Amino acid sequence: MATEWNLHKVGYDNWRGLFMRPDSSRDDKFVSRYKTLSRIKIEANHTIIANVGDQLSDLVGDQNGDHAERCFKVPNPFYFIPGDPCRAAASNAWRTRA
Repeated sequence: MATEWNLHKVGYDNWRGLFMRPDSSRDDKFVSRYKTLSRIKIEANHTIIANVGDQLSDLVGDQNGDHAERCFKVPNPFYFIPGDPCRAAASNAWRTRA
């Protein structure tokens, strides 16, 4: 897997797992469904301290708005999905959990 190889190449070797979207989910146009389920699995044993993405759909997913203590949206000058993919949760995407 190219992602694993790239992580090792730049010195990130001390990790136990990597959540990647399976090819079987490619027919679902809403990637946020996969991301939300993955984050729920991660939260069962870990605290997600930061979530970084270039689209709002990277940062939202559950009814509380996100799955991380902090969310950061970074610009992507080459790719942008217009509109609000998750209106109900988007207003909470930038909040910090107490």
